[in-house]
Amino acid sequence: MYSLMYMYAFACIGDFFMDRTLSVTSARQQLLKLTKDVRRRMDRVVLTNKGEAEAVLMSVGEYNSLKAAAELAMRPDIVKATREGFERIERGEGISLDEAFPPAPKPSAQPSPPARASHRKHPAHGRSRRAGAQHHQQAGD
Repeated sequence: MYSLMYMYAFACIGDFFMDRTLSVTSARQQLLKLTKDVRRRMDRVVLTNKGEAEAVLMSVGEYNSLKAAAELAMRPDIVKATREGFERIERGEGISLDEAFPPAPKPSAQPSPPARASHRKHPAHGRSRRAGAQHHQQAGD
C-alpha cells in the first residue's frame, strides 16, 4: 500500500517533503531519540558531513516501502496502470472506497450445529473385538 502512495507522492508532490537535516556529529549525540522519531513519525533525517549530505536515516518500514516502490517503478506495465488510475481519479471516475470494500456481513445469530461425534470405540476393521474373539475361538476348535 505504501508503495503506491510513494509512487503518487514522487509523481505529484515530491517537492513538498521537508526532511530534517543534521550533522553526523549532532546525530551521533541523539541517535536513540532520532531512531525513535523516524520509527514513530515516519520522519527522515538527512545526515551531513561538512555541510554535504552523506546519508539518510529513516524507519525500516519506510525503507521497505521505498524499495517496493522502486521495484514497481521498474515495471512499465505497473507505472502505466498507476498513471491511468490516477488520471481516472482526477476525472472523477471510479468507485468509492466503500463500494470497493463493502463492510463484511455480520455473522448469523444461529450457532452452527456441532460436528457429529463418531460413536465407534474401536477402529473399523470389518468386525468388532467380540466378533474377532469369537472367530479365534472357532478357529482353535
